[in-house]
Amino acid sequence: MDIKIIRTVLFVTLVVMVIGCGGRGHQAVPVSLPRMPETVEEVPTEKFESATVTASRLNLRSIASTKGKVLGVLQKGDRLEIVSYNDNWLEVVKPDGQKGWVYDRYVQTDNEIGKKPPKKSTQQVKPKKYPPKSHATKKAIATPGSKTAKKPPAKRTQKPSDAVRKKLESVWKTHRQAHRNADLALIKKTTSNHTHVTLQNELAAVGKELKSEDVTALYEMMPDLAKLKFVELKQNGPTAGLLYLDEGEKSDDSNLPSPLRFVFVKFVKEARGWTVDGMQSAGKPKYQKDGSETRFDYAELPVELAVDGKVRAAPKVLEKPKEAVVEGMIDISSYDYKTEVSINGIQQKGMEGAASSGPIAGGLNKGQNKIEIMVTKSAKAQSDWPPEVTVRYLNASGEEQEGFKFTPEENVVGRHEFTFTAN
Repeated sequence: MDIKIIRTVLFVTLVVMVIGCGGRGHQAVPVSLPRMPETVEEVPTEKFESATVTASRLNLRSIASTKGKVLGVLQKGDRLEIVSYNDNWLEVVKPDGQKGWVYDRYVQTDNEIGKKPPKKSTQQVKPKKYPPKSHATKKAIATPGSKTAKKPPAKRTQKPSDAVRKKLESVWKTHRQAHRNADLALIKKTTSNHTHVTLQNELAAVGKELKSEDVTALYEMMPDLAKLKFVELKQNGPTAGLLYLDEGEKSDDSNLPSPLRFVFVKFVKEARGWTVDGMQSAGKPKYQKDGSETRFDYAELPVELAVDGKVRAAPKVLEKPKEAVVEGMIDISSYDYKTEVSINGIQQKGMEGAASSGPIAGGLNKGQNKIEIMVTKSAKAQSDWPPEVTVRYLNASGEEQEGFKFTPEENVVGRHEFTFTAN
């Protein structure tokens, strides 16, 4: 990736973080795509009495989880009595008395389709006596036999989780459009305080500030969620995340599996409302070596993208350095190890089980620079693929130059210290 472009779009590493397979897709850590989403969405407070199956086939499970034993298969149109609910799962009873759990997305409750009107009574009702008509009561009181206005049909009840999802998708759409229009004020409004101030600090560290022309290139890199397949919403208090699946184009070679790309966007709810806090796009093979389908694993998300119910406070705003610094990029590829890097005493972004590229926090010194690399074996390791760390920078001529590369073949684990020169 060209530093000349990256230096003007540092926002990629903060709002649009793209983590791919790094040329090692066949050894990418397996992830999990839930067959039926299990979320931490808000639960409706209303208890329903009965529901109708809307899916062509729906599993009846022993517990409120996709891991539960399948007790039977329900057909579209089957009627169920609802006993209780657990998050997005309903405990139901079939007409034959069999009890189990179903996912609420695939059934329609009675309050959603409208309850049947009560049966008309056969008992004769005596007509009420009305007071004499007068100028004051003429419009207020209807005479017997007159037509009364019909009540408007009851509105379909919307699940709280659906409302949250629509709100978050709207925020992302606005956030993405703000980049296309280079609207810095709207970008700030739709970005979390922590992420936006961190971006300002990253730019200030290399003597720069965010400008309108810097963000337009990001628009094409930010996915249009409306064109992706929605998987699930995760919500934990003031933090939430939307997971999508992009199966991509099918390969011309029938022997090669179609690729998958999972897109995860994190949001936080601040005093001004929901804002974008970060994003990850991870490419994965469709099937694992054992033939099982790739599934998404939330444990692989970086700590800053965790839906943990905590809203990070914005860091202190830093001033631009008085001395000029050299702009640089750091590339880290670390699948079977955890790699942490420090340059001139400033901690850079660590990596475990993935690969990434990003700007060097604090930039580089003109002349000597010190780099420290700490490598430990990852618990997620599938083999013994050594990590790689590369430092690139723009020289005095404005050309990209490689200043340092770490590719150990032995004694990988431990602390490694080096010095290199940036002209």
